[in-house]
Amino acid sequence: MQHPVSVSPDILGGTPVFSGTRVPVQTLLDYLQGGETIEDFLDGFPSVTREQVLSFLDLAKDRCVEAIEQGRECEAVPTGKRIGVAKGKFEVPDDIDLENDEVARLFMEQS
Repeated sequence: MQHPVSVSPDILGGTPVFSGTRVPVQTLLDYLQGGETIEDFLDGFPSVTREQVLSFLDLAKDRCVEAIEQGRECEAVPTGKRIGVAKGKFEVPDDIDLENDEVARLFMEQS
């Protein structure tokens, strides 16, 4: 199995996503933090596999344990600007990346 997470400047501006999807890994963490289950997440994002979720959580656990053992703060996902994703199923248009610079500019100006 390939790495469960990928990062590319061409996909959601470099936000860590589940490989082969446009679903940010932060969305899974938000679901779990909000009391939702892995099943709820998978139902809402069918492009993500159970294997990807379990592999990501295992890697995150290992990373956190290592950080704690070294006296560092535990970060499962690299910090940075978070993006919101609507809960539920949705379709992403093929040309979504065409306007990335414009969308990023709009969001950054609102900060």
